[in-house]
Amino acid sequence: MSAPPVLRDVYRTLMERRGDAAASITFDDGPGPIARLDVFVYRPVDPSGLTTFVTVGMASAPMPAPEGGEGGRAELWLSRTGALAEPDERQIAMQLANLAVYPWKTGRAVSWAQIVGFEHDFPTFPGCPAVFLAGPLLTDTPDWLDTCEGKVRVITVVPITEQERAAAATMPPMTFAGNLIESRNVFTAPDPAGA
Repeated sequence: MSAPPVLRDVYRTLMERRGDAAASITFDDGPGPIARLDVFVYRPVDPSGLTTFVTVGMASAPMPAPEGGEGGRAELWLSRTGALAEPDERQIAMQLANLAVYPWKTGRAVSWAQIVGFEHDFPTFPGCPAVFLAGPLLTDTPDWLDTCEGKVRVITVVPITEQERAAAATMPPMTFAGNLIESRNVFTAPDPAGA
C-alpha cells in the first residue's frame, strides 16, 4: 500500500531539510488511521552532536479533538545529545510511536505547550516520566511542514522530571519553556543532583 499524499509531502520536506536518515524504525498496525509509523533516526556527525528522531505517519489524518472536532495534523521531533546505542534508539522510537498514537487512544489532540505523562521514564532520560511538547527549539527545526492537506505542526518532545512537571502547573507555558531552557540542557537527561 502506498503512503497517503500528505505523508509523501512530509517525507519529501524531511529529505530536503535533513537528507537521508541513518536508520528508520517502522511500526505497523497502529490504532485509527495510523496504519504505519516510521521513526527516522539522524545520528550526529561528531560524538557531542545531537541524535534526532522524527516521526512520519502521525499526520496521516487530523487528530481527534473534544466535541468531535479536528485537532490538526502533527509529527514529533526529539533530539538527544550524543550518539546512542541501537537498542536505545529503538526504545526512544517506540516511545515516540506510543506518543504519536496517543491522540487516537485518548480522543485528545496534542499540541505545543502540553504535558503528557508516562508510566515509566522516557528512554535514556532517567528521572523523566513526562514530556513537554514544545515548538521548535533548534534553528533547523521548522514550526510547520507544508503539505497537500495544509500545514502539519512540528512538535518538539522534551522529556521532563516530576519536579519540572509540577513547576509547569504553576506558570504559563511560555514562561515554563523559557525557564526550562535556561536551567538545563533539554537535549540530555537532567542531572539528578540538580533535580
